[in-house]
Amino acid sequence: MEKHLKIKRLDDILINKIAAGEVVERPSSVIKELIENSIDAGADSVTIEVEGGGDVLIRVTDNGSGMSEEDLKAAFERHATSKISNIEDLENITTLGFRGEALPSIASVSELEIYSKEGNSVNGYFLKMKDGREESGHPRGGPGGTVVTVRNLFSGIPARKKFLKSPHAEYLDILDTVHSIALLRPEISFRLIHDGRTAMNLHSQKLEERYTSIFPDVSSDGMFPVDLDRNGLKVKGFAVSAKFPRKNRKRVFISVNGRFLRDNLLIFFFSAPYEGLLVKGEHPQGVLRIEAPPSFVDVNVHPRKTEVKFLSPDTLKNTIFFAVREALKGAELPHAPAIPADAGPFQPLSTARGYEQKNFFEGGVPDPATGEEHARIMLFGEKYVLSGVFSGIYAVLIGTKDVLFIDVHAADERVLYEKLSKLSESSIAVNQPLMFPLRLLTALSEEDRQTLLKLGFSFDESGERLTGIPGWFSDRYSQSETERMMEDIKSAAGGIKDRIKSIACKSAVKSGEQLNMRLVKQILNELGSCSDPERCPHGRPVLFRITSSDLERSVKRKI
Repeated sequence: MEKHLKIKRLDDILINKIAAGEVVERPSSVIKELIENSIDAGADSVTIEVEGGGDVLIRVTDNGSGMSEEDLKAAFERHATSKISNIEDLENITTLGFRGEALPSIASVSELEIYSKEGNSVNGYFLKMKDGREESGHPRGGPGGTVVTVRNLFSGIPARKKFLKSPHAEYLDILDTVHSIALLRPEISFRLIHDGRTAMNLHSQKLEERYTSIFPDVSSDGMFPVDLDRNGLKVKGFAVSAKFPRKNRKRVFISVNGRFLRDNLLIFFFSAPYEGLLVKGEHPQGVLRIEAPPSFVDVNVHPRKTEVKFLSPDTLKNTIFFAVREALKGAELPHAPAIPADAGPFQPLSTARGYEQKNFFEGGVPDPATGEEHARIMLFGEKYVLSGVFSGIYAVLIGTKDVLFIDVHAADERVLYEKLSKLSESSIAVNQPLMFPLRLLTALSEEDRQTLLKLGFSFDESGERLTGIPGWFSDRYSQSETERMMEDIKSAAGGIKDRIKSIACKSAVKSGEQLNMRLVKQILNELGSCSDPERCPHGRPVLFRITSSDLERSVKRKI
């Protein structure tokens, strides 16, 4: 017969150890809690000392308001706090935490020492804890503020300690944690010392300066300010230009009411406006500081408060999306890939298919303002001369200020995408009847067929024969090309936008084809009137620009 176990009341030490499993996941969790306590105490200077991966030693020193002996001892009593006195306060939390929440949990899994002194007191008070119990305590002189020292984290809990990563990996996680808090509180000075060496020393500064101090690979001219007051929410910070892409989401820093959050939903809202600016696998970076009414945010849905719950997620989504989208208007072009070292020969315009032989290339390329009419291109408000094609796909345009290498496929893709998007939104579709209707080998869904009808294609009643094509497709039409496009639209996932992207990509001129230079000139002229002429619909850069300054730096020559 199964024996029934009696229900036992757990003692406070064991309760705190269980709570520590929720709050204190690893050394970086300890540092996060202690720094947030310092910020709540009004500190404007915080020093973090770490040995090893933080399991050996963590010390956080601040110049905040400090605590009296009475408050210091009360801070280690479970559920003791100065921040909450009734149930209504839970709906109006404006602080990052409360010492009575984290300190008992940390003390239960480490050897903890704490010194604290209120500003007007003659002496401070020192308290030593081990495994959650007070070992000793006495008054001590010293500066105002608080110093918390944590040694031998998880030493009494081998099962927890074995799950820690290498000291180096744990330190990197600590560094990420300190960076995230320092970014969201740039007015506070932060110093990080690792194994006796100063790894970071940040003085009070503006947010953009703080970011470039921590991440010097980003330039200030690639940061676009965000400043929006809408729907009761205030959003400030900046979005970084797409020319500084990342391979992960770790450089998206978002806070709500001063609390740093690693919330995937918020990161998604931040990233959404970058669609079409970044290629697959690339992620943006930036900082948003959101101020919301306390009742709008529930910070108690996650033990470590790295995620929160919002009263109206849609309101937040729309506000963040709009704020970032507005900031990105006029964003700079991401760095284009370099031309391959084994690129093929240059094809001058005078020998290209679609143009008769011209002699104006003799004696040099003509001035863009006076060059032959058929070779002139207007792009970005500047005049260029189309001089030829490099490596079979890169149009070479020479201007008075720079030389452009334009990926004709990407440019054609952008032109087609915008043209087809407008066609899909209009009720008029003009097509050219085919003398001999084309029997389709690909069976299309009704949704795919309706998309193609909007774009100017026509079919017989059975839907199995193509009877007409749009004007934009006439120069590209062939049976094999049409079948390939039909197959691609059939397999395209998503809505009409995704289908149009697929059609534009598959219909655009391709590397390896013999380019019709009249079509190239038409593409380039139409590119200039596109809403986003520097990126294809998938976010790839369309062009690579070389200025005289670039050349001077490369060849170490000053003109």
